[in-house]
Amino acid sequence: MKWCQSMSCDYDHGTISFYVSLDDEPLAVWDSELWEEDYEALKNFSFSILPKTDAGYTEPGAAFNDSKLFKERNPIVYALLDMLYGGQIEAGEHKINIKVYSQESVPMDATYEVSADYFENLPFIAEQSVNINVTQAGINALVASSSAKKLSHAGGGWASIDSQLLSQGSGVCSDAKLLDVACQTEWKVITNDWGEILYRTCKADVLYECKFGTRIEEGLTVKEDYMGGGTYGKPYLEDMVGFANGPWLMNSMHYPVPASKVK
Repeated sequence: MKWCQSMSCDYDHGTISFYVSLDDEPLAVWDSELWEEDYEALKNFSFSILPKTDAGYTEPGAAFNDSKLFKERNPIVYALLDMLYGGQIEAGEHKINIKVYSQESVPMDATYEVSADYFENLPFIAEQSVNINVTQAGINALVASSSAKKLSHAGGGWASIDSQLLSQGSGVCSDAKLLDVACQTEWKVITNDWGEILYRTCKADVLYECKFGTRIEEGLTVKEDYMGGGTYGKPYLEDMVGFANGPWLMNSMHYPVPASKVK
């Protein structure tokens, strides 16, 4: 069957949606736009579920991210690493189920509809189950081989900025805790149309802990408002740390890490 059957789209263009569950609980959801001509005849897709190590997982070009179905990230790999590092997957037998839906079956952008009930009511066009056996020795080996590292601090005058951001805990709610903050870029001064200084910004990486486990998020915006007279106010995180994001929203800029490697 063609991925896109409606009269409003070309034969070589369509969208398919994926819903992946672990032991009948949501694990990953994503949509893929199909533009290539070969998709009309292509019946099978392949991708990694869990690599032997997380090597390269901070890079969009990691081997397990190499698939026509992903946009710079493999949502299954990041979700499973998050759950394994966070202790959410116990040793034992587990079932991963993958369902594929045509664009006519999904009435809306379901990327954030991470709900088993939502997808249970939709007709799917393909299904595949994979049984995995998780052992404690396997989890220990995965943690031991992790490429995760502690945040790298610039030092000098940035040490005070990092310390202030960490002590303030700005951008983080009560159910998450900042463990480390490291500014990674120089200040960029922002002015208005008349050349008057408004504020300055830089980027920072953060290490935080939440109910899902320990994670690093890169490239968050740090802001200092201009107070006049060549002075700026206290630094604060303008972006909200993604503590509320479940395993299904991990990626190469917001990724899980084993606590033993980064604290």
